[in-house]
Amino acid sequence: MIYAFDVISEKIRLQEFSVDEKAKWRYQLSNESLYGTDWKERTSQACKMNMMVHGDGNAGIFKHHGLVNIKDHIEEGQFHICVTNPPFGSFENDPDILKEYELGAGRNSQDRAILALERAIRLVNKGGMVGIVVIESILNTESKKYVREYIKSNAWIKAVISLPKETFEGYNARAKTSILILQKKYEQDEGKQNPVFLSIAKNTGYAPNGSQIPGNELPDILLDYKSFMSNGGNPINSNSWVSDISERLDAEFYYNHSLNIDGSKMAFLQDRIAKTLDKTNEEYTLLSSYSNDVSRTRNMQSIRLGDLIEEVSQKEKVLSDKLYTLLGVRWWGAGAFIREEKLGSDIKGKTLYKVTSDLIIYNRLFAFRGSFAVLGDEHDGCYVSNEFPTFKLKSEIEDKKFLTKYIVYCLNSPYYLQKIDSMSTGATKTSRNRLSQKQLLDIEIDIPCDEDDIKYMIDVIERADALREMQTSLLENIKELRDCMSLSVFSPQKD
Repeated sequence: MIYAFDVISEKIRLQEFSVDEKAKWRYQLSNESLYGTDWKERTSQACKMNMMVHGDGNAGIFKHHGLVNIKDHIEEGQFHICVTNPPFGSFENDPDILKEYELGAGRNSQDRAILALERAIRLVNKGGMVGIVVIESILNTESKKYVREYIKSNAWIKAVISLPKETFEGYNARAKTSILILQKKYEQDEGKQNPVFLSIAKNTGYAPNGSQIPGNELPDILLDYKSFMSNGGNPINSNSWVSDISERLDAEFYYNHSLNIDGSKMAFLQDRIAKTLDKTNEEYTLLSSYSNDVSRTRNMQSIRLGDLIEEVSQKEKVLSDKLYTLLGVRWWGAGAFIREEKLGSDIKGKTLYKVTSDLIIYNRLFAFRGSFAVLGDEHDGCYVSNEFPTFKLKSEIEDKKFLTKYIVYCLNSPYYLQKIDSMSTGATKTSRNRLSQKQLLDIEIDIPCDEDDIKYMIDVIERADALREMQTSLLENIKELRDCMSLSVFSPQKD
């Protein structure tokens, strides 16, 4: 609830509304948009207090039975989105509640997690979205087949994301779970479905004791899911894929059935690995010869970025019938990318900014994570929001190409990222942490006085990047080869 309030509040702040209009939307967000229930008084009170501390939005929080309507506040068909993690292992025995649910009628008792699924679908309006954590048995056991039939008849299944059992162990919940993303159908039908996004998360950022650990795969899965939803693209994550579904809904079932033995693929992978190893060794040897020279003392000068670059913007009003190609900037120096294409009618903001090649771009929200890039020819004519300022070298500076690259490599380096992190400000350090344009322009960087030194250092960094990409590709190919061999050895032999 707090995160939802934070995200939407920030979007309101960034819109080019008048002060009065922003106040109107903030009031609607705080008093008419966010609703939540919990039947434990302590939990509901703690939620209300936390909401007030983080900005407000507590007016819609109630101590109430989650399966029962609250007149004029929480009723069926009134929400666009319902997100929930229902309790597991508790059962509803109240006959007055059970008879109100298709999955409860005629029963003396029903698992509340099952009733919560029906409740979530009924709470959203037609076309509304549901995100719910479900226990695995609902997705795959014969006894819960009737629940899956209800889901498929009443909703389009958009995604099933399998979570490791460690995800909730820190809260003494050891059940195997998945995230189910649904879209309510406009009319109930016989259960037809389109291809579904499926993924298996092996690491969700939490150890069994509840402590946070590195390697959380959910952000990458989210990017794959967004790509699938925006253009039907196939996921790039090896643990995500798109598949038709049948009676079962657990992701692992379809992953196992998607495997096949391919001898030609094995030979292809072996050849590719051999060639990559040769090229990797060649590049590593060359890069090693540079190491002493890179570390030698050079004649450097410290220059404020504002003396080198200036902000540029081509602001345009969003037209409802125009198709816009929107850019993003990846973290850790991985460059700009085309995020999606959208009609103006589907874009919430009133304005966008057109960009051209060779500009420096960065994500204000994630500057501290190395989100700086140089725009290439493929980005010319694309668009960004005001979260992605762009800059060009000042007109009096010569040899702009190499200096532009040098600045971006410099800002994405560990030393300057530490400075950027300390300079960035925001309500939440890990997710609302911005570096303003003024702060960026006030940063001083060290630049070699000799132009050849600039070119040389760029060459070294780019060779190191190329080596890293080769090694990443090598590891992925070796893993694929290992899987092919394992499949060939351990799969049942067919006649």
